[in-house]
Amino acid sequence: MQQKVSTLEQQAATTRLFISSRKVVRAGPRLVLLAVALFFCLPTLTYADATWSIGPDRVSLSPTGAQAPGTSYTVTGYVKNSGGTTFSGFVNYEWDYSINGGTSWNYWTGSFFSYLDAGASKDVSQSGTVGAVNGNSYSFRLCANDGVTQRCATTASITPTNPTFTVSSTGGGSGGTITPPTQTVTSGNTTTFTVTPGTNFVASVSASTGCGTGTLSGTTYTTGTITGNCTVTASFDLPTHSLAAAASPTAGGSVNCKVDTSDVSCGDTFNS
Repeated sequence: MQQKVSTLEQQAATTRLFISSRKVVRAGPRLVLLAVALFFCLPTLTYADATWSIGPDRVSLSPTGAQAPGTSYTVTGYVKNSGGTTFSGFVNYEWDYSINGGTSWNYWTGSFFSYLDAGASKDVSQSGTVGAVNGNSYSFRLCANDGVTQRCATTASITPTNPTFTVSSTGGGSGGTITPPTQTVTSGNTTTFTVTPGTNFVASVSASTGCGTGTLSGTTYTTGTITGNCTVTASFDLPTHSLAAAASPTAGGSVNCKVDTSDVSCGDTFNS
């Protein structure tokens, strides 16, 4: 894991390195005097063995398991001074998370200045929201760095899971059928229905809010992106046609046509 150091720790580390270099004569008298001044002016940092107990009882995540995108979570833990002396100084800590158990860790950083007696602890926490990538598992860990040692504790994981919705179908009758009657669909996906018109019937399909804008190709209706519970409705109608009949010449008579559900018949009347 990549080591990350806060500005305050960089300053402390630089000071320690600078003071340890005051024995170098080549640095010149001004450098030596500045180092001595810093030595007496800066607070003394006693780096005890600051760590914490490993285990889910010490670092916890709420909630855990499968959660819908946008769900808030909080991961909590504490830094404990398990050394034999009082710790005085900055403790830099990180809340890290990895995706699907990967070795690449993303992180939030923080630090606190504290006087921790031997055995004392400091609570730390981090909140966030579940991402939108369905199926990705996020594992969290807490790492602390007292300027000498970094230790990490891994805790539970949380998995974003998109909600599911019920998509129902209706319609049909003697004019045709639509199947299946219901489907369970994960949010953000599409689904299909089979629309079969009866003989001489023509199908059309509409959908309620939540089903998106779908398309009918042949006998397959594909919904749009599912965002909620919704209904797909199939309608079956007989086609309509325009029919015009005229006698020629009109002085010779007239033509009358009769239309029923399956046939068109026309008869003529002659003028006497």
